[in-house]
This record gives sequence, C-alpha cells and structure tokens, in this order.
Amino acid sequence: MTTGVEMHRIRLTWPLFRFALKTVANHWHIQAGTAQTWVAPGAGRLFVVSGRVWASCDSPCGPATDHMLLAGDDLTVCVGQRVVLEPWARGTHDEVFLRWLPA
Repeated sequence: MTTGVEMHRIRLTWPLFRFALKTVANHWHIQAGTAQTWVAPGAGRLFVVSGRVWASCDSPCGPATDHMLLAGDDLTVCVGQRVVLEPWARGTHDEVFLRWLPA
C-alpha cells in the first residue's frame, strides 16, 4: 500500500527482455544473483542506499567505464546513458537498494 506516495516507472532491461519495474519515490532494488540494464531518463545521480553494486556504464557522453559502489556512494549519469547494475555480493543473500536523483 502506498498511500500518498507517487509511483514512478524506470525502464529496465534483462538481456533479451524489456520490462518496467514500479518504484516508490525513485527507489528500487536488485536481488542478489541478477543484473539489470537501466537507461537514464535524464541527467542525475544513481545513489546506493544499501548494499554494494557493480555498475558498467556505456556512455554517450564519454568512454565506457566500470564502477564498484558501496552504500552511500553515487554515480553521475547523463541523459540516455546505459548502466548495467549487478549486486556485488559478499554472500548469497546480498541485494542492493538504489535511488534515482534527477539533476
């Protein structure tokens, strides 16, 4: 139940399939053992709320890069930038919680 909270959609892709994941207030999570491809809807930052994530960026605004991010870290992205996100696990139950912060 999300009384008073606006729902947003963030476009995500799995290697061959496209789907939409509903998020609350620009938050979402990625389960351990999975990866998701995200395309930035605009310029802004991906903020790691909890967990650890490996982010592979294929950027229209610069060279492709890999980043290892911990809780509290953020990643600045440009509009249309594609980012593959995967929990950087220490154990089998690790997952990551992220927040999108538009510029």
